[in-house]
Amino acid sequence: MPASYPASIKQFTRKRDLLDIVLAADINQVYDEVTSIEQKLGTFPATNIGYDQGTFNQSTLVWDTLRERIQNLEYGVFEAFNNRVQASGGTTITPSSVSTVGLNVKASSGQTANLFETRTTSNVITFAINASGTPLIANSPVVYENGSQTLSNKTLSGAANTFSEIPASAVEVVEGSSIRQYVDARPTIIYSPTEPTNAIEGTLWVDSSENVDPFDASGLLLKEDPSALPAEDGFRRIFSSTGAPTSGDGQNGDLWLQYVN
Repeated sequence: MPASYPASIKQFTRKRDLLDIVLAADINQVYDEVTSIEQKLGTFPATNIGYDQGTFNQSTLVWDTLRERIQNLEYGVFEAFNNRVQASGGTTITPSSVSTVGLNVKASSGQTANLFETRTTSNVITFAINASGTPLIANSPVVYENGSQTLSNKTLSGAANTFSEIPASAVEVVEGSSIRQYVDARPTIIYSPTEPTNAIEGTLWVDSSENVDPFDASGLLLKEDPSALPAEDGFRRIFSSTGAPTSGDGQNGDLWLQYVN
């Protein structure tokens, strides 16, 4: 008769010495069960033909022998072992294709802890990626293209750094409450009888409609003495002084530049 194993566990009727008659069928049932066990175990079940001799099968659910099933598990363990990220370091992650992400770290819903951290031997965090995916150095956001950051106690060295493509309105250097210089703005002096409409910030406009006709650019005089008068009409003077002008200094259209000594 067919063996019970592996569909079920065979239940044998125990025999008593000198009381029960042992028939051939009793022994044959044991033979059938033993043969069935051997068939399901497979031949040489304790022998491995090589961990790298096959490929891990993730589709087969029913195996002919236990040996085949164990061997497939070994292939899977071997594959996972070779592709593990080692705690001791030295792991290299090479994506399987150009469209495959090398390592994907996704935040949990409501994530508050950093997604990634590097630390010193004293356990001080030197670099991190926070829950929002923003890179941090010394717990401060990293400045990146199209990003924004408030600079505090930072030294910008023009000799060591190059700043390019910065619009005039993007950078403002302020000292005290009276000095403003727009980087790369190139402020100029417009001498015109009408007020300019498209002049950049920092531009000086001199109204030439009074006492200057015509304006002679070659007649521009530089004066240090504010009390001196022009020798002839048409000349406009530029004064530079540490003090502010007083009544009677200069004429209409003159420029007064007050500087800090």
